[in-house]
Amino acid sequence: MVRGAKIKLTNTEFDVLWFLLEHRDRVLSPAEISRHVFGRISGDVSLLVRVHICHLRRALGPEKDLIVTLKGRGYQAVPAAS
Repeated sequence: MVRGAKIKLTNTEFDVLWFLLEHRDRVLSPAEISRHVFGRISGDVSLLVRVHICHLRRALGPEKDLIVTLKGRGYQAVPAAS
């Protein structure tokens, strides 16, 4: 739910979001996210993860800023501004 409204997420989007929220205290690299969500890290996984993050942000709508990108490092979930 985002601001009281149901949102639709794919299983993968949900897994990415859940993993980010479970580890909101640190920056997660694309390789870490891929290893957790897909069970592998073969080749360049950064594009694959970036696409799922993009779809997830779109689904989150007004709460898309919950996920921040730290260039060259990875992604982190941050508390929503109140």
